[in-house]
Order: sequence, then C-alpha cells, then structure tokens
Amino acid sequence: MASETIQIPPREFEKRIKNTIRRMAVLKLDVLIVFADREHSANLTYLTNLDPRFEEGLLLLHRNGQRKMLLGNECMGYTGICPIPMKYELFQEFSLMGQDRSKSRSLKKIFSDFGIKKGIRIGTCYHKTISGGGGIYWIYHRTWLTSCVN
Repeated sequence: MASETIQIPPREFEKRIKNTIRRMAVLKLDVLIVFADREHSANLTYLTNLDPRFEEGLLLLHRNGQRKMLLGNECMGYTGICPIPMKYELFQEFSLMGQDRSKSRSLKKIFSDFGIKKGIRIGTCYHKTISGGGGIYWIYHRTWLTSCVN
C-alpha cells in the first residue's frame, strides 16, 4: 500500500490567515498572538503549516496582514515548511533547556517593533509564561499582562 502525502496549497493558508483577520475585525482586535508548543500546536499549524516539534513557537498577526513568527534555535531550521510569506525572528527563550539564549532580542522589544503597545486590543490563543529578558510576561488565552506593552 503506497502512502501519499497530501500537500495543502499556499492559497489555502492565505485564505486561513485572511479569514482569521476578518474574525479579528469582528472582535475589534489589532493583533492576534498564537502560541504553540509540542502538545498544543494545532492553531499554529493550521495557520502556517509549521509544527514547532521540540520547542515552542509564536505567531504575531496584525489586522493589517503583517505577520511574524518567533522560533527557538532548533525550529529556525524548519521555516521552509511554511508555504506563505512570513517574517521570522529567533527567540531563544523558546529553545530547549541548556541551549544558548544570548542572541535574541527581548520579547518587549520584539512586540514594540511589531506595533504592540499600550491601548491596542490583543487576542491570544493558548498560554505561556516567559521569564527571560528582564521581566516576566504572561501570554494567556484571553488576557495579557500589560507590563510588556508599556
């Protein structure tokens, strides 16, 4: 019995992103943050085809269509799996324990450069506590600790 790999075309992922942005507009969200880890990767995989496997990943999606994915050391090698235009940034807090964490910017700086600031509406999928880079930040399914967007 031959096995056949089914390829989802890039236009389907673009359609999913556009439908997500439409839903963000209904909810009056400026940015959607989609977090994924090994056990909870369905949302990120659905939107981008990237399953972070052994690490974690985070998609930033702006209502204007801008998108960026934050990945750890190991996952940066999997960026070719995503069939749609995407900006990537190394965020080593998502890397495996004991790996180098000296080369990535702080989450606060990444978010600020993406346009996440005080007063905008943010939606999130899933949760993660991040303690590196000079502060503790919580990403949780419907709430956001504003200390990283001041």
